Amino acid sequence: MIQTYSDTKEDPLSRLKKGNEIYLDATYNKNIIDKDIRKKLNEEGQNPYAVILTCSDSRVVPENIFYTGLGELFVVRVAGNVIDDTILGSIEYAISKLDVPLVVVMGHDNCGAVKGASEKNINGKLETIVKKIKPSYEKAKLQGGSQEEIYNNAVKFNTENSMNLIKENEIVKKYIDEKKVKVTGANYDMETGLVKWLD
Repeated sequence: MIQTYSDTKEDPLSRLKKGNEIYLDATYNKNIIDKDIRKKLNEEGQNPYAVILTCSDSRVVPENIFYTGLGELFVVRVAGNVIDDTILGSIEYAISKLDVPLVVVMGHDNCGAVKGASEKNINGKLETIVKKIKPSYEKAKLQGGSQEEIYNNAVKFNTENSMNLIKENEIVKKYIDEKKVKVTGANYDMETGLVKWLD
C-alpha cells in the first residue's frame, strides 16, 4: 500500500492544506487508483475526513488539488457550488453517517456559473443555478472594481453564502454546536493551483 502524508493523524484542515502544498509542484497523483486501497475500501467501507462542496468545472478536481487518494474526501459537485436540498442531503449523510468532521465549500476563479450571473438571457435549468448566485454578483458589483475584481469578489461572496446556508441547516447546526463539525470556505486559483482559505 502506498503511504502518503494523509495517513497521518493530523487534523483534517491541516491535511488539506499540506496536500495543496504538495499539489503545487506535483505532476501526477499516484494515490488515486492504487488497487490495494480500492480493495480495502470496498471491503471495509469509506471513512473520509472532509466533505468538499465545489463546482462541476472539469479543471477543479479536489482529489488532485488536495493530493488525496480514494476514500479520503467526500466530494459534492454542482455548477457554482450552490446549495439545494440534494446538496444538503449529501452533506447531512457525510456528517451523520460517516462522521466527517470538516465541510469545505470551495469556489474557484474564472467560474462560468458566476459569470452567468452577469448575463441577461439565461434559460433552462441553468437559470436555477444563476438565480442562486445573482445576489453574490450584485453585492460584488456594489463594491466596484474591474470586471475581474467583481467576478473574484462574487466567487468569494457565493462561497460565503453557500457556507452560511450549510451552517443554517438544522442537522449541520446540531453537529457544529456539539463541536463535531467545522464548516469553512476556500477559493481555488486555477492558474497557480493554490487554495486560499477564507478563515
